[in-house]
Amino acid sequence: MTPQEKQYRSTVTRLGVAMLIMLGCLLLYGTVMAILALVVGTDTVFGNVVTELVGGVMYALSFVLPVPLFYVFSKGERTLPLSLRPTLPRHTLAFVFVALALISAASEVNYILLDLFGYFDGAATVTNAVPPLPYEYVLQLFTVVIVPAFVEELLFRGLVLRNLLPFGRITAVVISAVLFGLMHQNPQQLLYTTVAGLILGFVYVYTESIWCCVLIHFCNNFVSMLHSLLLSSLPKAQAIAVLHLTELIIYVVGAVGAVWLLCRHKKPAVDPLQTGAFEVDLPRGVYAAELPVAPARCFKLFFSVPMLIFVIASVLLMYATAILI
Repeated sequence: MTPQEKQYRSTVTRLGVAMLIMLGCLLLYGTVMAILALVVGTDTVFGNVVTELVGGVMYALSFVLPVPLFYVFSKGERTLPLSLRPTLPRHTLAFVFVALALISAASEVNYILLDLFGYFDGAATVTNAVPPLPYEYVLQLFTVVIVPAFVEELLFRGLVLRNLLPFGRITAVVISAVLFGLMHQNPQQLLYTTVAGLILGFVYVYTESIWCCVLIHFCNNFVSMLHSLLLSSLPKAQAIAVLHLTELIIYVVGAVGAVWLLCRHKKPAVDPLQTGAFEVDLPRGVYAAELPVAPARCFKLFFSVPMLIFVIASVLLMYATAILI
């Protein structure tokens, strides 16, 4: 192997360990949630609030904990630090609506394929659900919208994609997206979440802002929550009509945003980024493709032992989910 390939293999191996830590935490999260539901119950306000809050915190830790641990067991190895600068790119709203439109389109294709094979009738299932109480709206906003938007982007774009960038942008985006799709452990969402990961990855590479990705993720989760609330609160015909209207608005605004971005696209000028090392300024994005590895070699070297275990375990969990549904 070339020095670049050895470095890539080492990085993928350490990221695989981080993925296994995340997977272990998620399995522990599911176990604790099941026990907690039996102990405090979910048929009372107290039990529901405690269960949701504990679940939200544990879910967040499942994605946050692997990040510092990755840097701990990477001591002495080449890594890129997290970039959490509180900045948003110009035309952020355009990026958000374009990404939402593309993710919504991926969701529609995903649903059509599932319906084609008679696998899942999501609208019917959600429509029959009991409408949530007002306090449950707030809980869902925390556990379903806010927490996943931040912690999932922190791990998959902030850690995984960023540390794979030196080996090639496409490699970094594709691998982080595939891992993002596998993480959900849901065969119904595999195509949709993987495509969403690709979109978020390209946004991160183009904007170099994790907060833009967090905002897109937040908005997408919020729209999904609103769709669920509509389907559970309104008659089916009215709910579907409102959903089609909101999707049409997202597509139209997304198309306008795409045109806006294309018209204002310019080759980015070199923007110095203070490194803090000997007061030397480096061009932004200097790490991207610094250690290029051929895509075919990236695929072959990707399956290190920890990463292979993670992929197999995720596929088995998805298979178990498919059987239980």
